[in-house]
Amino acid sequence: MKNESVFYENLIDKVIDCHYSEASFTERCFFKWHKPTQKERKDYRMATGKSLKSKKFDYRIIETFKNKSLTKNNDLSLKSSNSFPSYSRILISPIEDNLFDIIIDTYMGPGLGGKTKTKFSLYESNCSECNNKSEVIIKISSIVLFRR
Repeated sequence: MKNESVFYENLIDKVIDCHYSEASFTERCFFKWHKPTQKERKDYRMATGKSLKSKKFDYRIIETFKNKSLTKNNDLSLKSSNSFPSYSRILISPIEDNLFDIIIDTYMGPGLGGKTKTKFSLYESNCSECNNKSEVIIKISSIVLFRR
């Protein structure tokens, strides 16, 4: 589990460096998709008459990684003058078939903020000149989900 944790922490750092270098996040997290329990499936079937399937928007945070530095120059990008809490966190899912999801969850007070789910592909590439292996991360698709 510790090696897995270090792997995902390094991977989320690579994603931030490649695709979100201008953003500052207050939290970096590892999550897993929530799979309905037998009780949830049974209750849902009794209530609706349909079978409950796994949803790719219901997740549970498993681990929160330490931030190396909260933000540049200790200036919070989401500082607000009101008393509402605010945060911007980036979450990474487990890799399945060389695909993984990144969720960016931003909250700036009641009714403000949103979530963006982006799918990425991870594969190894060989340099044609020096034959060195390196990991390549490619953005595939993105969905924006707004808070209500």
